[in-house]
Amino acid sequence: MNNNNIEVKLAIRLLKNNNTFASGFYIPLPEQDFDLVGTAKHCLCKKEPEECKCDNPSICNNCQNIDFDTLEFKNEDKTSTLESLNEAPLCIKDRDIAFIKVKKSINNFNNLLINKSEQVTPLKTYGFPSGDSGNGTFKTFNTYTEKNNSILELEFSNNSIGNLETQQTNLAGLSGSGIYSNSGCIFGVYTDTQSTGNGVAVKFDDHLIKYLKSKNISLENSLFETFESYLNGTFEGFETLKKVIENNAKNVIKEISPKEIVNQLGCNIFYSPEFNSVDNLISYLEQNKITNTRLWEGWLQLLSYLKVLQLEIKDTSNITTNLEIEQGGRNYNINIKLNLFFTDKTSYETSQEFIHNKFNCKLHSNNCVIFRSDTDQKERKIFNARKAIIENIAGIDSNVPQNFNFGTVGLSKLSDAVINSENLNQVRVELKKCFQDAIK
Repeated sequence: MNNNNIEVKLAIRLLKNNNTFASGFYIPLPEQDFDLVGTAKHCLCKKEPEECKCDNPSICNNCQNIDFDTLEFKNEDKTSTLESLNEAPLCIKDRDIAFIKVKKSINNFNNLLINKSEQVTPLKTYGFPSGDSGNGTFKTFNTYTEKNNSILELEFSNNSIGNLETQQTNLAGLSGSGIYSNSGCIFGVYTDTQSTGNGVAVKFDDHLIKYLKSKNISLENSLFETFESYLNGTFEGFETLKKVIENNAKNVIKEISPKEIVNQLGCNIFYSPEFNSVDNLISYLEQNKITNTRLWEGWLQLLSYLKVLQLEIKDTSNITTNLEIEQGGRNYNINIKLNLFFTDKTSYETSQEFIHNKFNCKLHSNNCVIFRSDTDQKERKIFNARKAIIENIAGIDSNVPQNFNFGTVGLSKLSDAVINSENLNQVRVELKKCFQDAIK
Protein backbone atom coordinates (compact mmCIF):
# COMPACT_ATOMS: atom_id res chain seq x y z
CA MET A 1 0.00 0.00 0.00
CA ASN A 2 1.35 3.42 -0.93
CA ASN A 3 0.69 6.86 0.51
CA ASN A 4 -1.68 7.95 -2.25
CA ASN A 5 -5.07 8.67 -0.64
CA ILE A 6 -3.82 7.12 2.56
CA GLU A 7 -6.53 8.94 4.50
CA VAL A 8 -9.09 6.88 2.54
CA LYS A 9 -7.25 3.57 2.71
CA LEU A 10 -6.87 3.74 6.49
CA ALA A 11 -10.31 5.21 7.26
CA ILE A 12 -12.44 3.34 9.83
CA ARG A 13 -16.16 3.56 10.64
CA LEU A 14 -17.31 3.03 14.22
CA LEU A 15 -20.81 1.59 14.36
CA LYS A 16 -23.40 0.79 17.02
CA ASN A 17 -26.47 -1.25 16.14
CA ASN A 18 -25.36 -1.00 12.48
CA ASN A 19 -25.45 2.80 12.55
CA THR A 20 -22.37 4.91 11.85
CA PHE A 21 -21.70 7.33 14.68
CA ALA A 22 -17.96 8.08 14.55
CA SER A 23 -14.79 7.82 12.47
CA GLY A 24 -11.37 6.39 13.14
CA PHE A 25 -8.12 5.57 11.37
CA TYR A 26 -5.99 2.43 11.16
CA ILE A 27 -2.45 2.48 12.57
CA PRO A 28 -0.25 -0.40 11.35
CA LEU A 29 2.44 -1.54 13.78
CA PRO A 30 4.88 -3.74 11.80
CA GLU A 31 6.96 -4.54 14.88
CA GLN A 32 3.97 -5.62 17.03
CA ASP A 33 1.63 -8.60 16.85
CA PHE A 34 -1.39 -6.25 16.83
CA ASP A 35 -2.38 -2.94 15.23
CA LEU A 36 -4.30 0.08 16.50
CA VAL A 37 -7.36 2.07 15.56
CA GLY A 38 -7.16 5.70 16.61
CA THR A 39 -10.25 7.81 17.28
CA ALA A 40 -11.53 10.60 19.53
CA LYS A 41 -11.91 9.45 23.12
CA HIS A 42 -15.38 10.96 23.49
CA CYS A 43 -16.52 8.61 20.72
CA LEU A 44 -15.82 5.68 23.04
CA CYS A 45 -16.75 7.13 26.40
CA LYS A 46 -18.91 10.10 27.35
CA LYS A 47 -16.85 11.00 30.39
CA GLU A 48 -14.79 14.15 30.13
CA PRO A 49 -11.06 13.50 29.49
CA GLU A 50 -10.11 14.70 32.97
CA GLU A 51 -12.59 12.21 34.48
CA CYS A 52 -11.26 9.29 32.49
CA LYS A 53 -9.88 6.39 34.49
CA CYS A 54 -9.04 4.20 31.54
CA ASP A 55 -5.57 3.57 32.93
CA ASN A 56 -7.37 1.16 35.27
CA PRO A 57 -8.40 -1.75 33.00
CA SER A 58 -10.77 -3.25 35.57
CA ILE A 59 -12.86 -0.08 35.41
CA CYS A 60 -12.69 0.33 31.65
CA ASN A 61 -13.49 -3.31 30.89
CA ASN A 62 -16.73 -2.96 32.85
CA CYS A 63 -17.52 0.57 31.67
CA GLN A 64 -21.09 0.95 30.45
CA ASN A 65 -20.23 4.09 28.50
CA ILE A 66 -18.29 2.46 25.66
CA ASP A 67 -20.39 3.29 22.60
CA PHE A 68 -19.15 1.23 19.63
CA ASP A 69 -19.82 -2.40 18.87
CA THR A 70 -18.28 -2.65 15.36
CA LEU A 71 -15.10 -1.37 13.70
CA GLU A 72 -15.22 -1.42 9.93
CA PHE A 73 -13.09 -0.58 6.91
CA LYS A 74 -15.27 1.05 4.29
CA ASN A 75 -13.31 2.39 1.34
CA GLU A 76 -12.82 1.72 -2.33
CA ASP A 77 -16.24 -0.02 -2.44
CA LYS A 78 -15.02 -2.61 0.03
CA THR A 79 -16.29 -3.25 3.53
CA SER A 80 -14.57 -5.45 6.10
CA THR A 81 -14.93 -5.80 9.85
CA LEU A 82 -12.01 -5.51 12.24
CA GLU A 83 -11.69 -7.71 15.28
CA SER A 84 -10.77 -5.74 18.39
CA LEU A 85 -8.75 -7.40 21.13
CA ASN A 86 -10.50 -7.94 24.43
CA GLU A 87 -8.56 -5.15 26.10
CA ALA A 88 -9.34 -1.70 27.43
CA PRO A 89 -8.88 1.20 25.00
CA LEU A 90 -5.75 3.25 25.59
CA CYS A 91 -6.76 6.76 26.63
CA ILE A 92 -4.50 9.62 27.58
CA LYS A 93 -6.17 11.72 30.26
CA ASP A 94 -5.42 15.21 28.93
CA ARG A 95 -6.16 14.53 25.25
CA ASP A 96 -9.44 13.70 23.50
CA ILE A 97 -7.89 10.70 21.78
CA ALA A 98 -8.04 6.95 22.27
CA PHE A 99 -6.51 3.85 20.71
CA ILE A 100 -8.15 0.44 20.29
CA LYS A 101 -6.01 -2.67 19.88
CA VAL A 102 -7.11 -4.82 16.92
CA LYS A 103 -5.96 -7.97 15.20
CA LYS A 104 -3.79 -7.29 12.16
CA SER A 105 -5.81 -6.64 9.02
CA ILE A 106 -3.32 -4.99 6.64
CA ASN A 107 -0.15 -6.66 5.41
CA ASN A 108 2.93 -5.09 3.82
CA PHE A 109 2.35 -1.65 5.29
CA ASN A 110 5.08 0.34 7.00
CA ASN A 111 4.78 2.53 10.06
CA LEU A 112 2.42 5.46 9.62
CA LEU A 113 4.70 8.48 9.31
CA ILE A 114 4.05 11.24 11.84
CA ASN A 115 4.44 14.89 10.92
CA LYS A 116 5.24 17.06 13.97
CA SER A 117 6.31 20.15 12.02
CA GLU A 118 5.45 23.56 13.41
CA GLN A 119 3.23 24.53 10.47
CA VAL A 120 1.88 22.25 7.76
CA THR A 121 -0.87 23.28 5.36
CA PRO A 122 -3.12 22.34 3.78
CA LEU A 123 -4.41 19.46 5.91
CA LYS A 124 -7.02 16.87 4.98
CA THR A 125 -9.18 14.19 6.51
CA TYR A 126 -11.59 11.47 5.43
CA GLY A 127 -14.39 10.34 7.70
CA PHE A 128 -18.03 9.34 7.96
CA PRO A 129 -20.18 12.30 9.08
CA SER A 130 -23.92 11.85 9.50
CA GLY A 131 -24.59 14.63 6.98
CA ASP A 132 -23.30 12.24 4.31
CA SER A 133 -25.47 9.36 5.56
CA GLY A 134 -22.41 7.69 7.02
CA ASN A 135 -20.67 7.53 3.65
CA GLY A 136 -17.07 8.54 3.40
CA THR A 137 -16.23 12.14 2.59
CA PHE A 138 -13.14 14.33 2.23
CA LYS A 139 -12.65 17.52 4.20
CA THR A 140 -9.74 19.91 3.79
CA PHE A 141 -8.39 22.72 5.96
CA ASN A 142 -6.63 25.86 4.77
CA THR A 143 -5.00 26.91 8.02
CA TYR A 144 -4.96 26.12 11.71
CA THR A 145 -4.05 27.71 15.01
CA GLU A 146 -2.37 25.68 17.76
CA LYS A 147 -3.74 26.15 21.28
CA ASN A 148 -2.67 24.66 24.63
CA ASN A 149 -2.05 20.91 24.94
CA SER A 150 -1.58 20.59 21.17
CA ILE A 151 -5.23 21.44 20.45
CA LEU A 152 -5.66 22.66 16.87
CA GLU A 153 -8.38 25.02 15.65
CA LEU A 154 -8.90 24.24 11.97
CA GLU A 155 -10.30 26.47 9.24
CA PHE A 156 -12.25 24.48 6.68
CA SER A 157 -11.61 25.11 3.00
CA ASN A 158 -14.61 26.78 1.39
CA ASN A 159 -15.33 23.77 -0.78
CA SER A 160 -15.30 21.47 2.26
CA ILE A 161 -18.29 22.91 4.13
CA GLY A 162 -21.95 23.60 3.63
CA ASN A 163 -24.32 25.84 5.53
CA LEU A 164 -22.72 26.86 8.84
CA GLU A 165 -26.07 26.64 10.60
CA THR A 166 -26.29 22.94 9.92
CA GLN A 167 -22.59 22.18 9.86
CA GLN A 168 -22.30 20.93 13.45
CA THR A 169 -25.13 18.48 12.84
CA ASN A 170 -23.90 17.45 9.40
CA LEU A 171 -20.34 16.83 10.61
CA ALA A 172 -21.36 14.71 13.60
CA GLY A 173 -19.54 11.45 13.07
CA LEU A 174 -16.43 13.05 11.57
CA SER A 175 -14.87 13.00 15.05
CA GLY A 176 -12.06 10.49 15.31
CA SER A 177 -10.93 10.74 11.69
CA GLY A 178 -7.20 11.12 11.06
CA ILE A 179 -5.79 14.50 9.97
CA TYR A 180 -3.07 14.13 7.33
CA SER A 181 -0.56 16.33 5.54
CA ASN A 182 -0.46 16.34 1.74
CA SER A 183 2.52 13.96 1.86
CA GLY A 184 0.41 11.32 3.65
CA CYS A 185 1.85 11.78 7.15
CA ILE A 186 -0.53 11.65 10.11
CA PHE A 187 -0.78 15.04 11.81
CA GLY A 188 -3.65 14.79 14.27
CA VAL A 189 -7.16 13.54 15.08
CA TYR A 190 -10.37 15.44 14.35
CA THR A 191 -12.39 15.84 17.56
CA ASP A 192 -15.10 18.51 17.26
CA THR A 193 -16.89 21.12 15.14
CA GLN A 194 -17.39 24.55 16.71
CA SER A 195 -20.45 26.78 16.32
CA THR A 196 -18.15 29.19 14.44
CA GLY A 197 -17.73 26.60 11.74
CA ASN A 198 -14.12 25.83 12.62
CA GLY A 199 -12.96 22.31 13.35
CA VAL A 200 -10.96 21.11 16.36
CA ALA A 201 -8.24 18.45 16.38
CA VAL A 202 -5.61 16.97 18.67
CA LYS A 203 -2.09 17.06 17.27
CA PHE A 204 0.22 14.04 17.29
CA ASP A 205 2.99 15.37 19.53
CA ASP A 206 5.85 14.02 21.65
CA HIS A 207 3.59 13.84 24.72
CA LEU A 208 1.25 11.46 22.90
CA ILE A 209 4.09 9.37 21.48
CA LYS A 210 5.71 9.06 24.93
CA TYR A 211 2.40 7.93 26.40
CA LEU A 212 2.17 5.09 23.88
CA LYS A 213 5.81 4.19 24.50
CA SER A 214 4.92 3.84 28.20
CA LYS A 215 2.48 1.16 27.01
CA ASN A 216 5.30 -0.52 25.03
CA ILE A 217 3.91 0.72 21.73
CA SER A 218 6.17 2.53 19.29
CA LEU A 219 4.64 4.38 16.34
CA GLU A 220 8.06 4.94 14.84
CA ASN A 221 10.09 2.63 12.63
CA SER A 222 13.31 1.77 14.45
CA LEU A 223 15.29 2.21 11.22
CA PHE A 224 14.31 5.87 11.05
CA GLU A 225 13.64 6.81 14.66
CA THR A 226 17.13 8.06 15.51
CA PHE A 227 20.62 8.47 14.05
CA GLU A 228 22.07 6.88 17.18
CA SER A 229 22.15 3.38 15.71
CA TYR A 230 24.20 4.72 12.75
CA LEU A 231 26.88 6.46 14.82
CA ASN A 232 29.18 3.48 15.25
CA GLY A 233 31.22 3.11 12.07
CA THR A 234 30.21 6.42 10.51
CA PHE A 235 33.51 8.09 11.38
CA GLU A 236 35.93 5.19 11.05
CA GLY A 237 39.33 6.46 9.86
CA PHE A 238 38.79 9.94 11.36
CA GLU A 239 41.52 9.29 13.92
CA THR A 240 42.82 12.81 14.62
CA LEU A 241 39.46 14.51 15.13
CA LYS A 242 37.21 11.49 15.54
CA LYS A 243 36.05 12.33 19.09
CA VAL A 244 35.42 15.96 18.23
CA ILE A 245 33.39 15.10 15.12
CA GLU A 246 31.46 12.41 17.00
CA ASN A 247 30.58 14.97 19.69
CA ASN A 248 29.11 17.15 16.94
CA ALA A 249 27.27 14.10 15.62
CA LYS A 250 25.76 13.48 19.07
CA ASN A 251 24.38 17.01 19.02
CA VAL A 252 22.89 16.30 15.60
CA ILE A 253 21.26 13.15 17.01
CA LYS A 254 19.56 15.23 19.70
CA GLU A 255 18.17 17.70 17.16
CA ILE A 256 16.98 15.70 14.16
CA SER A 257 16.09 12.15 13.15
CA PRO A 258 16.01 10.24 9.86
CA LYS A 259 12.22 10.24 10.12
CA GLU A 260 12.14 14.04 10.16
CA ILE A 261 14.35 14.14 7.07
CA VAL A 262 11.98 11.72 5.32
CA ASN A 263 9.07 13.97 6.33
CA GLN A 264 10.85 17.05 4.98
CA LEU A 265 12.20 15.61 1.72
CA GLY A 266 9.86 12.73 0.91
CA CYS A 267 10.87 10.77 -2.19
CA ASN A 268 13.42 13.47 -3.06
CA ILE A 269 15.72 11.95 -0.45
CA PHE A 270 16.83 9.53 -3.17
CA TYR A 271 18.24 10.61 -6.54
CA SER A 272 17.25 9.98 -9.19
CA PRO A 273 13.81 9.52 -7.59
CA GLU A 274 12.67 6.00 -8.32
CA PHE A 275 9.66 5.82 -6.00
CA ASN A 276 6.14 7.15 -6.41
CA SER A 277 5.44 7.27 -2.67
CA VAL A 278 7.26 7.61 0.62
CA ASP A 279 5.96 4.21 1.65
CA ASN A 280 7.59 2.54 -1.37
CA LEU A 281 10.84 4.35 -0.57
CA ILE A 282 10.73 3.09 3.02
CA SER A 283 9.96 -0.45 1.84
CA TYR A 284 13.02 -0.34 -0.42
CA LEU A 285 15.28 0.89 2.39
CA GLU A 286 13.95 -1.77 4.76
CA GLN A 287 14.76 -4.46 2.21
CA ASN A 288 18.18 -3.01 1.31
CA LYS A 289 19.86 -2.51 4.68
CA ILE A 290 23.33 -1.68 3.26
CA THR A 291 21.89 1.09 1.09
CA ASN A 292 19.84 2.31 4.04
CA THR A 293 22.92 2.44 6.27
CA ARG A 294 24.95 4.30 3.63
CA LEU A 295 22.14 6.81 3.23
CA TRP A 296 21.86 7.69 6.93
CA GLU A 297 25.59 7.52 7.63
CA GLY A 298 25.97 10.02 4.80
CA TRP A 299 23.37 12.34 6.28
CA LEU A 300 24.96 12.05 9.73
CA GLN A 301 28.37 12.90 8.29
CA LEU A 302 27.11 15.92 6.38
CA LEU A 303 25.02 17.29 9.27
CA SER A 304 27.98 16.83 11.62
CA TYR A 305 30.26 18.78 9.26
CA LEU A 306 27.65 21.53 9.01
CA LYS A 307 27.47 21.55 12.80
CA VAL A 308 31.25 22.19 12.83
CA LEU A 309 30.52 25.12 10.50
CA GLN A 310 28.08 26.28 13.19
CA LEU A 311 25.06 26.05 10.92
CA GLU A 312 21.66 25.49 12.54
CA ILE A 313 19.71 22.96 10.49
CA LYS A 314 15.96 23.01 11.06
CA ASP A 315 14.85 22.11 7.56
CA THR A 316 17.00 19.74 5.50
CA SER A 317 15.23 20.86 2.33
CA ASN A 318 16.66 24.36 2.82
CA ILE A 319 20.29 24.20 4.02
CA THR A 320 22.24 27.37 3.25
CA THR A 321 25.63 28.83 4.09
CA ASN A 322 27.60 31.95 3.16
CA LEU A 323 30.69 31.71 0.96
CA GLU A 324 33.21 34.10 -0.53
CA ILE A 325 34.02 33.34 -4.16
CA GLU A 326 36.24 35.01 -6.71
CA GLN A 327 35.05 35.66 -10.26
CA GLY A 328 36.47 37.98 -12.84
CA GLY A 329 39.07 39.26 -10.43
CA ARG A 330 36.44 40.29 -7.88
CA ASN A 331 35.39 38.68 -4.60
CA TYR A 332 31.71 38.12 -3.85
CA ASN A 333 29.90 37.01 -0.71
CA ILE A 334 27.03 34.74 -1.71
CA ASN A 335 24.52 32.50 0.00
CA ILE A 336 24.56 28.98 -1.34
CA LYS A 337 22.03 26.20 -0.89
CA LEU A 338 23.43 22.74 -0.12
CA ASN A 339 21.64 19.61 -1.34
CA LEU A 340 22.61 16.03 -0.45
CA PHE A 341 21.89 13.74 -3.40
CA PHE A 342 22.05 10.05 -2.54
CA THR A 343 22.23 7.70 -5.50
CA ASP A 344 22.98 4.09 -6.35
CA LYS A 345 23.36 4.96 -10.04
CA THR A 346 26.47 3.51 -11.63
CA SER A 347 26.50 6.13 -14.35
CA TYR A 348 27.82 9.53 -13.41
CA GLU A 349 26.40 10.96 -16.63
CA THR A 350 22.90 9.66 -15.84
CA SER A 351 22.84 11.40 -12.48
CA GLN A 352 24.47 14.51 -13.95
CA GLU A 353 21.85 14.74 -16.69
CA PHE A 354 19.01 14.27 -14.22
CA ILE A 355 20.28 17.00 -11.90
CA HIS A 356 20.80 19.49 -14.70
CA ASN A 357 17.31 18.82 -16.02
CA LYS A 358 15.84 19.11 -12.53
CA PHE A 359 17.33 22.51 -11.82
CA ASN A 360 17.16 24.01 -15.28
CA CYS A 361 14.61 26.85 -15.32
CA LYS A 362 13.84 26.21 -11.64
CA LEU A 363 16.98 27.42 -9.94
CA HIS A 364 16.48 30.63 -7.97
CA SER A 365 19.62 30.56 -5.84
CA ASN A 366 23.22 29.34 -5.84
CA ASN A 367 23.31 25.56 -5.35
CA CYS A 368 25.95 23.01 -4.48
CA VAL A 369 24.98 19.36 -4.80
CA ILE A 370 26.77 16.93 -2.48
CA PHE A 371 26.81 13.38 -3.81
CA ARG A 372 26.67 10.27 -1.65
CA SER A 373 26.72 6.86 -3.31
CA ASP A 374 25.96 3.38 -2.03
CA THR A 375 29.64 2.34 -1.93
CA ASP A 376 32.83 4.26 -1.17
CA GLN A 377 34.55 2.77 -4.21
CA LYS A 378 31.79 3.86 -6.57
CA GLU A 379 31.49 7.31 -5.01
CA ARG A 380 35.19 8.05 -5.22
CA LYS A 381 35.53 6.62 -8.74
CA ILE A 382 32.45 8.28 -10.20
CA PHE A 383 32.18 11.59 -8.40
CA ASN A 384 35.59 12.46 -7.02
CA ALA A 385 37.60 11.54 -10.11
CA ARG A 386 36.04 14.44 -12.04
CA LYS A 387 36.20 18.15 -11.61
CA ALA A 388 32.94 19.45 -10.20
CA ILE A 389 30.16 20.07 -12.69
CA ILE A 390 29.86 23.77 -13.34
CA GLU A 391 26.69 25.15 -14.79
CA ASN A 392 25.51 28.72 -14.53
CA ILE A 393 21.78 29.25 -14.51
CA ALA A 394 20.63 32.64 -15.77
CA GLY A 395 19.55 35.06 -13.07
CA ILE A 396 20.19 38.60 -11.94
CA ASP A 397 21.01 39.87 -8.45
CA SER A 398 22.77 43.13 -7.75
CA ASN A 399 24.96 41.56 -5.05
CA VAL A 400 26.16 38.47 -6.93
CA PRO A 401 27.50 37.66 -10.38
CA GLN A 402 24.92 37.79 -13.16
CA ASN A 403 24.50 34.04 -13.28
CA PHE A 404 23.67 31.77 -10.39
CA ASN A 405 26.39 29.29 -9.52
CA PHE A 406 25.85 25.54 -9.59
CA GLY A 407 28.30 22.76 -8.86
CA THR A 408 28.75 19.35 -7.29
CA VAL A 409 31.12 17.64 -4.90
CA GLY A 410 31.36 14.12 -3.50
CA LEU A 411 30.64 13.69 0.20
CA SER A 412 33.81 11.62 0.38
CA LYS A 413 35.77 14.74 -0.61
CA LEU A 414 34.29 16.59 2.37
CA SER A 415 35.22 13.65 4.57
CA ASP A 416 38.78 13.68 3.23
CA ALA A 417 39.00 17.37 4.10
CA VAL A 418 38.00 16.56 7.68
CA ILE A 419 40.30 13.53 7.98
CA ASN A 420 43.32 15.50 6.71
CA SER A 421 42.77 18.44 9.05
CA GLU A 422 44.59 18.84 12.35
CA ASN A 423 42.07 21.01 14.20
CA LEU A 424 38.53 22.37 13.93
CA ASN A 425 39.61 25.71 12.52
CA GLN A 426 41.33 23.92 9.66
CA VAL A 427 38.23 21.75 9.17
CA ARG A 428 36.10 24.88 8.75
CA VAL A 429 38.52 26.37 6.24
CA GLU A 430 38.81 23.16 4.20
CA LEU A 431 35.05 22.47 4.11
CA LYS A 432 34.33 25.98 2.89
CA LYS A 433 37.07 25.57 0.29
CA CYS A 434 35.40 22.37 -0.98
CA PHE A 435 32.16 24.27 -1.56
CA GLN A 436 33.99 27.21 -3.11
CA ASP A 437 35.93 24.97 -5.50
CA ALA A 438 32.74 23.16 -6.47
CA ILE A 439 30.88 26.24 -7.68
CA LYS A 440 33.73 28.22 -9.24
